[in-house]
This record gives sequence, C-alpha cells and structure tokens, in this order.
Amino acid sequence: MKYANISIESGYAKSKERKNAIRVVNIGDYIQIIAIDNLYKKMGISKRDIVYIEYYDLFDYDGDDVILPFSFIYFNPYFGGGGRALRFSRKIHPVFLSIHCINGSFTDDELGYIQSHEPIGCRDIMTQKLLINNGIDAYIHGCMTATFDKRVDSSYAKNIYIVDIDEEFKKFLPEEIKKDGITVSHQIYGNIDELLRRYNVCTIKEYVEQRLEMYKRSARLIITSRLHCALPCLAMGIPVIFECKNYLSRFSCLEKLIPIYTKEKWRDVDWNALPVNCEYIKDKMIQYSIQRIRDQMIKTTIREDIDRFWKTDVVYYENSYIANIDKSILNKWKKNDYFEYGIWGVTQIADEVCQHIDNNYPHAKLKMVIDDYREIEYKNIKSVKSTEIKNNPQVFIIATGNSSSIAASIMFQDLYGEEKEKHYCSVFDGKYSNNLE
Repeated sequence: MKYANISIESGYAKSKERKNAIRVVNIGDYIQIIAIDNLYKKMGISKRDIVYIEYYDLFDYDGDDVILPFSFIYFNPYFGGGGRALRFSRKIHPVFLSIHCINGSFTDDELGYIQSHEPIGCRDIMTQKLLINNGIDAYIHGCMTATFDKRVDSSYAKNIYIVDIDEEFKKFLPEEIKKDGITVSHQIYGNIDELLRRYNVCTIKEYVEQRLEMYKRSARLIITSRLHCALPCLAMGIPVIFECKNYLSRFSCLEKLIPIYTKEKWRDVDWNALPVNCEYIKDKMIQYSIQRIRDQMIKTTIREDIDRFWKTDVVYYENSYIANIDKSILNKWKKNDYFEYGIWGVTQIADEVCQHIDNNYPHAKLKMVIDDYREIEYKNIKSVKSTEIKNNPQVFIIATGNSSSIAASIMFQDLYGEEKEKHYCSVFDGKYSNNLE
C-alpha cells in the first residue's frame, strides 16, 4: 500500500494534447494539493513513496493500491459518452478530510460510495448540510490550507499584496496601499508550456510553491477575495483583509478567524489587521487527519472539538452561479419569453444552470453545446467547437466552465465590443492575469 496525492498539471484531462492548451491556472487548487504534501511531511512520508494521480485519472486509475487523503472540491468531470459515477478507482482508498460539494445531486450509487468512507470531513457548513441531508455522517473539518506552518521570522515582511480584489472595492483602499500595494493574481489564463518556460519551472505546482514562499517571506499584509489565498496566509501568520460582494457558503470556514467584509461593510474595513493565532485548531486538524490516514481509532473528543469550533448558528448561502445568469437573462427577456441558449462547458454547474432555466424560463430552449476539447453529447445535443458561435448570433451563450468563461469574454469582446453582454453571460467572475507575477 502506497500513499497518494492528486495532481492537476494536465488541467483535469487525460490527453497529453490538452496539457499544452490555453486554460486557466487557479493557484488555489495547487495550494490545496500542497497542503496534503505538507501533511505527509509531518508524517515522515518520503516523496518517493507518494504517487501523484491526475484528477481526471482518479476514476480509472490502475496502478498500485494507494491511500488518498482528499481535500478538494468533490466533483466528476464529464466523460465523453455521458459516464458520471462519482466514485474513484478501486485501487484508490480515499480518506475524505476536507471536501467541498457544489450541490447535493448524488445518485444512490454515489451516496453508497460516500457512505462507505464515513466519516466525511467537510470544508464548510453547506457541504456538511448537503451530506447530512443525504444520510451521511459528516463533520466540519475546515480547509486543509489553514494548516500551513507559521512563519518564524517576519523581519523581511515589508510588502502589501493585493490579490484579485473587486474593482469596486479598490476605491476604498487607503492612498498608502494604492501607492505601495503589489497587485498579483491567483488565476492565470494562458498556454501552460509558455508560462513554465517564462518562469523557469518544471511544473505549475513548483511556481505556486515559490508564490507561497514569497508571501511567507515578504508579506506584511494580504488583501484578497480568494479563499485559498486568505487561509494559507493566515496560517503562516500573515495579517489578512478579506473582501467579497456577497457572503457565500464556502466562506464559513473563514469567518471564525477574521472579519468578512461584504459590500455593505467595505467602508468599515479595519486596515490595521493583525496576525491571527490559529495554532490550536490547526494542531487539532493535523492530528485528526494523521490519525485518519493511518486508519487508527479516532477519538470522539477530537472530532467534536473541531466540529464545534467551526460551527456557527447562522448559515448564509447565495448561489452566485444562478444569480449571475438571472441578472443577464432578465435584462433581455421576461420569464415567459422564448429564447435560445447554449452551454459552453459541460460540468455539474451546467446541470444546475439547465435545471434552473427549465424551472424558471419555461419557453427557453437549449440549442447549442460547446466544447473545444471533446466530442460529447449533452441533453441529446452533440457538442460543437466555439468557432460555431459566430454562426449562431441568435443563441445566448452561458459559459459554465472557468476556462470557457474567460475564453467567452475574449471572443465576445472581439465580436461585439461594448455590447458583448447582450450575447453571453458567465457563472464566474472571470478574474485572471496573462502573467505569472
């Protein structure tokens, strides 16, 4: 039996060809993977004893039997042909430490699989609620990115890093921060091979490790809207200011540590943020994770301490994906109007979007399915390449993937300029950079 961790260097894909495609690099995804690497270090497990499995290959992996501590978003990319069983290969023995679920639309087979690996550690309150409502033994573990080691020396911490903040929020920044703050991004869109060559690294993961080291060494303050920027920096002892337009369920593991400044609170930001002492809960999370990985008896008191710490009385939830779609659609049509739409990016989010449109816009019709890398059939419609969009100007395009959202923004800007939003919308905010800072 070996140990395993996931990899996303190929971009959630099997084919070697897609590795070199233009796609989104979400630094936060890699930070979640590095958090498990750090856990293995604490267990004294050598890198040569760790098997790295591409996310897309988790479902048909056929190598050595492995134990896989899983601390990631729990979803199944669609396979060509429509396969969708949300269960890993039989060679993989998962330990669900800290997962996040998009929704609770599990099949009976999937629920049985999840149940066979109880208890299920959840990153946030909403995920726990979804699982409990489906009869699953679930507890709130918090995100493993909150377990990074605290820095020992902060004498070189002189820089303020501004990471993917909302454009409207920028006007509230003090002049000193506007002047001295260093703007970076946790989401990059581009050709991966080119990015690797530019920064003389072998993998994106290596680059992300360098980014984390930069924060640890030189950051005196982080201002961000990125959950997986805020949590690891807090764990490393860096003061963090977190802003967001709306409180989302996945932020529940953050509000126990620092204030969450939603739009109505932007004028009240305390710009003199201090480091947060989270060593107590960090040690508990690490302790329990190691015990579970080693398949030992789990002490009930430890689990209860963690769950009790993260639990709050109030659960906030806003489905930002649906909110973005409704805003765009209702600007063009009334509820009972006929319109044609297309889906660009077949994901679980696409399922959620189509279901919402079916329930709320009875005369809307799905006309196109766009995928540049696969030939698939979705809801009895064969996919086409994005180049077909310009030939169907009457079809309103909804981008439901991260990469497709950015690609759509670029395409419709070229096609329609300032009127691009009349022709498409995205479930994502589309923040990205063309460079690795």
